[in-house]
Amino acid sequence: SLADAAISDAGSGVDAASRDDAWIAPTACPVSGIADATYGLDTGAFPTDGHPDVAVHVPDGYDACAPAGVVVFFHGFRNCVANVIGTSPTECTPGAGARSAFALADQLDAAGVNAILVAVELRYDEATSDPGALAERGRLHALLDELYEVHLSPLLGRPTRIDDVDHVVLASHSGGYVALARCLTGGGLTVHEVELFDSLYGELATYRDWIDTNLLAFDASAADPRRFALVFTDGGGTASQSRALGDDVEAWLAMRGDPTSFLFDETTATLEPPA
Repeated sequence: SLADAAISDAGSGVDAASRDDAWIAPTACPVSGIADATYGLDTGAFPTDGHPDVAVHVPDGYDACAPAGVVVFFHGFRNCVANVIGTSPTECTPGAGARSAFALADQLDAAGVNAILVAVELRYDEATSDPGALAERGRLHALLDELYEVHLSPLLGRPTRIDDVDHVVLASHSGGYVALARCLTGGGLTVHEVELFDSLYGELATYRDWIDTNLLAFDASAADPRRFALVFTDGGGTASQSRALGDDVEAWLAMRGDPTSFLFDETTATLEPPA
């Protein structure tokens, strides 16, 4: 196992009876200077299509020995993971034109959080919301576990599995909403935050149910708090469902006597820090 290999490489002489303790023992945290990379995975959404299954950004100073998170991002139509995490638009398919880049790696760095960004490849540079194997129960857990155990553990200063991660954020842009919905309900992970970026084209019942089920946890003082954020545009086709969901959540929280946990803003002004 990776745990055994790490112990052996360190020359620690830890015997088999102590290996479970060695698995969680800090070794060389934190880490810096890890280059952004793409990886092929047996457990990807489309693992046999010849393209990388994930793109990963590990921010400088990431500490796998401290409470840590993962931000899992699902891209929209006509895009690919290596492009969306970058700053400048690039082509996914040669000759097909540059695709929108979202500077996700830079945004994660600016946020200053102890989390890794994992952009999951869906249909490569196609106009479809097909979630592929992510529709299978437990598939997201398997994907992330393979990524952490096989590819990231040698880089992070300690053997790490997805179950060692404390905070899980699922985010999607545009057509990535179907994959996010499948992973939210059957991905095999406890999800702490959901972020939809002009992405509520459907699956409204899925997102309503997740919010309703976790309603008492939408409070910063909760023992294990949840968060849901949605950004929509008037012209993108997500406005009506986004407003409907906002109305529902506002009413639910008002009935709970907690209107302060809800923010709905239809201006284009930058929010002030308290908001």
